[in-house]
Amino acid sequence: MPAKLIDGEVVMDPRLLVHRITFLDSVTATDVSGTTQSWKAGNPPEQCWAEILPMRGTDVVKNGLDVSKTYATVTIRYRASVNPTRQIQDQLGNVFIIQNLTILGQRASRGWMELQCLGVGAAANG
Repeated sequence: MPAKLIDGEVVMDPRLLVHRITFLDSVTATDVSGTTQSWKAGNPPEQCWAEILPMRGTDVVKNGLDVSKTYATVTIRYRASVNPTRQIQDQLGNVFIIQNLTILGQRASRGWMELQCLGVGAAANG
């Protein structure tokens, strides 16, 4: 994250927040086939602007299938509702699992958050 520390506060250029993300919550449903879990945006959806920086990726072959993992750091303004039990989806439909989060700055209400995420591909149900 290209940020500066000025008087104990993290300052970031808002022009870097070019990705519109939507937060997804787990939804459990039960039918005759059993219990299923899916990820859905709220109503209304909780959205914000973010900077998404790919960190690294791996491509491996498992059981004859090409499997890839992408790790990314997502930087947003502080939001109290964000936690590792949620997922995010970018405007292209790519879904990221929040694995860890770090609050930057001394005062959370004026700070930034860095979300360490695992990219899982396009949304299957959203």
